[in-house]
Amino acid sequence: MSTNLEPPPPWRPRPGWGTVRNYHTIPNDHGGVDIAFRFIPDDGSASTPVALADTEFNPAMLPAIGEFARGIMHGTNLTIKVPPDGIAESEALFREINSLELAKRALMYSERTDLAEDCGWTWTEDFTLQKAAPGITDQ
Repeated sequence: MSTNLEPPPPWRPRPGWGTVRNYHTIPNDHGGVDIAFRFIPDDGSASTPVALADTEFNPAMLPAIGEFARGIMHGTNLTIKVPPDGIAESEALFREINSLELAKRALMYSERTDLAEDCGWTWTEDFTLQKAAPGITDQ
């Protein structure tokens, strides 16, 4: 079965986007928690080590940041766009989409949002979703 949809374009990195990897929380000497991780840019450039003392971030951020969180780094500022639980939920959704017949996958592609790209996934020529971002393809 063929579709009249143009095939999806190849994946390309979006400026500033990347994945949190090697995430650790570390109790500090004054009863707080520090966090440390590497930010793996989608563009394939060198990863950036990040260490945040509890005085440098809002503790309410802790649930939003974690292993495989996706976000945008501008200089030294990181904005999390998809927290780890959102990544897990999205990956389950993408597996469901990939199990659909071609016509339904093509329909999903035609009605897509930025969710797949935000999570570091891309659409393939047969309208399935696959991991594409460097920080998530090595898991």
